[in-house]
Amino acid sequence: MQNIFKWVGPYLMASRLSNPPLPVPRRPALSPSKVRVGVGVLSPFPFRWLSKTVLSAAVVCSLASPSVKAGFFYDDGTTTMHFAFEGSPNGDWPIVRAPGFYHADDGFGFVDSPTLRGVNTSVTAPKYFRFDVNLPDGNYDVGVTLGGAQNSVTTVKAEAHRPMLLNVRSGVRDSVEQVFTVNVCNGGVRPTDSSTSMDMDGRLNLEFVGTNPSLMKLDIMPNTTATTVYLVGDTKVCDHDDIPAAGWGQMLPILFKPGEIAVSNQASSRGDVDFLKSRLDAISRTLKTGDYLFIEFDNNARYDRPGVAEEWKGFIQTYLDVARQHHATAVLVTPAPSRSFDSQGKLMYLSLCAQWMREIAAAQKVPLIDLNAAAMAFLQKLGPDASASAFAIYPAGTLAGHPEAMADDNDLNPYGAFEMAKLVAQGIKDQKLGLAAHLTGNAATNLDPAKFPANLGFDYLLKSK
Repeated sequence: MQNIFKWVGPYLMASRLSNPPLPVPRRPALSPSKVRVGVGVLSPFPFRWLSKTVLSAAVVCSLASPSVKAGFFYDDGTTTMHFAFEGSPNGDWPIVRAPGFYHADDGFGFVDSPTLRGVNTSVTAPKYFRFDVNLPDGNYDVGVTLGGAQNSVTTVKAEAHRPMLLNVRSGVRDSVEQVFTVNVCNGGVRPTDSSTSMDMDGRLNLEFVGTNPSLMKLDIMPNTTATTVYLVGDTKVCDHDDIPAAGWGQMLPILFKPGEIAVSNQASSRGDVDFLKSRLDAISRTLKTGDYLFIEFDNNARYDRPGVAEEWKGFIQTYLDVARQHHATAVLVTPAPSRSFDSQGKLMYLSLCAQWMREIAAAQKVPLIDLNAAAMAFLQKLGPDASASAFAIYPAGTLAGHPEAMADDNDLNPYGAFEMAKLVAQGIKDQKLGLAAHLTGNAATNLDPAKFPANLGFDYLLKSK
């Protein structure tokens, strides 16, 4: 990929499901930076500092061989980080060879990829591999060249299993170039969460899954112009490390055009007030004019407790005030329902929070996406039995790492989360938000739950696969 971000603009409108190949312009002749690496020595900078600083100097790539080669950022005014894998013909790029394990001092490498191998000009695995890069907080455009020496179908996921590219097909000795935009939020946006979650570990996590997923080249460039959509909410919104549970916020990024919108999912299954306040304080430090703050909370407290309605509305008001202070657009999203049917097959889910949100939206003229109503209609149409396909409900022995049966009528699975994200996208259109112009055709994609999870790139979790 020859500095793809200089020419990618005309192609950003293309759907990432259809995966049209992009032309590859030639990179102008460039002089790499003069910082070079000796065996085990980096001069003149200590790499621990270098790997975490602004992307403006050099990157070091460890090889499977004992030697260490230099990698470069170019002094042509760009800050693109380049990686090539195995025998790339581009000699001016750093080359990463399998197994190339991640090490914090190196700042990049492969993680949890025991079946990874190098084949000619790419790295590949039968089902799954992962590549991590240390990055500071921010929005990034990520360009990948997928393909290699064999037929492959590659789904790319970023951070905590967020699908970014679905089922990109390439033939023998073929390659496909694609771009997506990802928000990286480490300790800077989540200052009090000591979790080792993939989306807050100080790195950009990239997972490559499918049938012989293959990677040839990787470009990473900061995107300082994208609008950021911040999400706050609970378990049905948040990123889940423990797949097959998922939140609709995890699936939302793939519904937006690359280069234009970045989704920062700050929802959490934690509900303690101090934690939520600290997260909102952190968001307020990066929220800017033109950004969006989507707010979706349910209430686990007793509805009959005196003053609960006023208390809950005051809680939501805090978020609305922060959005207004930063000239961002607040959007209320009524909570998605759980799966609970009566003996007559009617979905039962009483959420007074949904009604309270409607009241706030009407009184303050705040945009409202009524996900509660839309999702209840969706689940009611599926019915008591088929609706199980949208939740984390699986027989014993179905999933790797989960020998016991799973019967969770509250947490969504990736298919259900994707369907909820599509309903949110429809709500964006219905409310005529400016974000509507940035949605892709992916929002109209119909997935067959009978083929889940393969159609969302989670088939490597199935024992039968």
